[in-house]
Amino acid sequence: MASRGRRRASSYKWKKPDFMKNSRKSLILVIVLVFLFSSWFLYSSHKLRVQNAQSEEKIEYYQTLIDKEADRAEQIAQFEKEAQTTKYIEEVARVKFGLVKDKEIIFRAE
Repeated sequence: MASRGRRRASSYKWKKPDFMKNSRKSLILVIVLVFLFSSWFLYSSHKLRVQNAQSEEKIEYYQTLIDKEADRAEQIAQFEKEAQTTKYIEEVARVKFGLVKDKEIIFRAE
């Protein structure tokens, strides 16, 4: 009695799902999708490499600007120190304002 309700393992036939019936179409679809994905991936990686190169060029450019500005700031600091000296103040007074020290004789050519 136990064998009446059961089927034999050999009498059961496995059926392919609908999506597997046309295996050639499925294979072509998978190949096309893999190709498209690979193409997209390669394009994106190339685009990122180009962006990376451009960014590195910008970094180098701005680094040179920073170095130039640091040199300029150093020159300004030196000029500030020099401008505090009496020698510089006397030179500016002579050249720009035409001033002279006490007891100095001015010779003018005619």
